Amino acid sequence: DLDPAITAIYDARGVGRYINMAARVRGLELEASYDLLPRWTLSVNATTQDSQNRSEQLADQRDKALPGIYHHTALVKSTWRLSPFVASLSWRYQNELYYDSANLLEAEPAKTFDASLGWRHAWGRSAETRINLEVRNLSDEIYQDFNRFPGPGRTVFVNLQHRF
Repeated sequence: DLDPAITAIYDARGVGRYINMAARVRGLELEASYDLLPRWTLSVNATTQDSQNRSEQLADQRDKALPGIYHHTALVKSTWRLSPFVASLSWRYQNELYYDSANLLEAEPAKTFDASLGWRHAWGRSAETRINLEVRNLSDEIYQDFNRFPGPGRTVFVNLQHRF
């Protein structure tokens, strides 16, 4: 139980404000991975959440799901390791997102493919350099996130990390 839980409430014009309310959130997360081959791993993750507005503030919305969070998420990821490189491809599914606290407007599920390629090199006993290229939402899928804001299209990240 969360009291207070800070939740965004939007009116018909799309104008939002944050309020404190009582809420209950329960969930379950499962994760598993299996080495298909010595250098190839398949991983899966699933999360389900049950949220309830427990507030007396908005009586007509009591026991409704909290808006702004995906209540079901699944991830399937395949990772290949060929030293010094690591490559991965993943598929993410997110569902049951409500735009409003009355649960009248439900978002379409978000389904995205992501990919990454990383390189790692050790310099002696403690120094290490890592470079990672990540592309999220490979197919440039258009979906609407909370309060109907467009979710990001294809995004590219480059990360350089060096440890001395």
